[in-house]
Amino acid sequence: MRQVSFTDMADVLQSLVGSTVRQTRIRAGSFLLIDVDYLDDLNGTAIDGHEPLIWAYMTAWRLMCDGAVMAASEDDLDRMKSAAESLAGKQVTSIEVEQEAMDLRVCFGNVSLVTFSSHTLLSEEGGMEVEWAAWIPGAKVAYSMPRYGAIDSSVRSDLTRQRANMDQY
Repeated sequence: MRQVSFTDMADVLQSLVGSTVRQTRIRAGSFLLIDVDYLDDLNGTAIDGHEPLIWAYMTAWRLMCDGAVMAASEDDLDRMKSAAESLAGKQVTSIEVEQEAMDLRVCFGNVSLVTFSSHTLLSEEGGMEVEWAAWIPGAKVAYSMPRYGAIDSSVRSDLTRQRANMDQY
């Protein structure tokens, strides 16, 4: 695991701009999974063989449209699903990371996903939990823990396994 600077994190996340939302899911209460297609920089076509994903995991989140809240991580399941499903077919137009807290803002045109860092979220084993993650080109995952951001390939298989488990809920 390699802690990275805010600038490195913001730069690597830009590789997702231009991707199109293929599918969204709400799992295990309020975990939001957004599958996107990576685009080949040379010809603009989707790249096969990747696990493209933006995952709001152990964090509070909101989906907003033109500044109005569509749904949040504590809303009822139907409202969360309806808001998440509205992302299908939309393109990622920008991604920002708030420097201090590592909160994430992903814009899909006039709709945005905003996460809110916990700063105190600890696992049962005493370690910090991943709050959000983004599978990026190059077999790596960019992710945030409270006040900590990293880009790593060694956690990819573990997070991918956890993500697969979410599909069973």
